[in-house]
Amino acid sequence: GVGPTVGTEVTVTGLHFADGGTPEVTIDGKTAPITSTSPDDTSLTVTVPEDATSGYICVTTDGGTGCSTALFTITPPVPTINALDDPTLPGLATEDGTTALPTGCVVHVGDIVVVNGTGLAGATAVTVGTAAATDFAAAGDSSLSFVVPEGFGSQPVFVDTPGGRVEGPCDLQLAPSLIGVSFTSFHRGDELTVYGT
Repeated sequence: GVGPTVGTEVTVTGLHFADGGTPEVTIDGKTAPITSTSPDDTSLTVTVPEDATSGYICVTTDGGTGCSTALFTITPPVPTINALDDPTLPGLATEDGTTALPTGCVVHVGDIVVVNGTGLAGATAVTVGTAAATDFAAAGDSSLSFVVPEGFGSQPVFVDTPGGRVEGPCDLQLAPSLIGVSFTSFHRGDELTVYGT
């Protein structure tokens, strides 16, 4: 079924939540911060943690651990992408120390691009057009990095997560790469052939 998303507050009801001190609540083994406790210690309000996945809710006190009998289903958040940053490109640092891709999102194969947004935790795939970025990792819910793959033209970044697929704000374009020139020495006015991609 459809359940709450990350960051949602949920209420856990039961008995003896205050036995032996402050209780600990987990969702599928992930600690859920307690935001309030009822005066009679029969209910707790907790926040679904960022790294939570569907599982059982358990409350632990000095008196032991009690868990829900039914699986607690968490609905993955719909992902968003706010910006693409490329820390490997020089000269693009802003006043706050971050970097931003120039207009057109020009990158090089092998660059590490950082995706900033929401709902990126648990990403299952990153592609540029149809070219798969096999080297990617999410750093929590709001950030993901990937290595620019080969085999694409001017195409958008797609990130697949349990909550759906999201498209980046611009098309990535490969920067030209200089391989060599036809002369090792030359004069002004000479015609040169430049090799590159």
